[in-house]
Amino acid sequence: MTSAPSLVPATKTVHIFRWVQAPAGTQPRLPLHEGIVLPTGRLRCFSPEECSRMIRIGEAIEPRTALTGDGGAITAYEHRRSTVRQLLPGEEAHRWIFDRIEDVVAVARNHFGFELTGFYEGAQYYEYPTGGFLDAHMDIGRGHMSTRKLGVSVQLSDGATYEGGDLEFLSSRQKAPRELGSVIVFPAYMMHHVTNVTRGVRKCLVSWVHGPPFR
Repeated sequence: MTSAPSLVPATKTVHIFRWVQAPAGTQPRLPLHEGIVLPTGRLRCFSPEECSRMIRIGEAIEPRTALTGDGGAITAYEHRRSTVRQLLPGEEAHRWIFDRIEDVVAVARNHFGFELTGFYEGAQYYEYPTGGFLDAHMDIGRGHMSTRKLGVSVQLSDGATYEGGDLEFLSSRQKAPRELGSVIVFPAYMMHHVTNVTRGVRKCLVSWVHGPPFR
């Protein structure tokens, strides 16, 4: 029978942190970066005609029931109710969508300061019917989800055509804009949910920008 490993280091501790003794009555000063905990929105990135075009593209793809998972083997149906269709950036008919989203992310990356490399998962067209919802979650997880850095959500429904269905960020208590064609970009580790749709259908396009895993 093997013994449990000792919790006492066999050699002298090598300190990797620098402990700062602040002067009496003051606090240590560190650079602040609120962008890493706040989403950023950009209104009317897509025109109503372009939103209708994206909806037609999405509706032409075979739908499937959307799942919730953490990038590993576990998936669940009870945490969301919506349908999803996959758009791939390599298809010529979809290229203009990713070019436009890339323009938005190029501006937003200065807000976040993240190292980004590209869209590795394409985009997903979601429909939340009456009774549709998405429980609180983060977009980062195991496997391929571990390199997600930013989430991107494009509003394809006019906010006046449905009730409920708000994309809401729990820590900041902010809601994504409901204006048709608006885009919101947020860190993949921000906890968010979609509230229950009580009337109509919420339609959106979601994508993720990847990069080297957070350190």
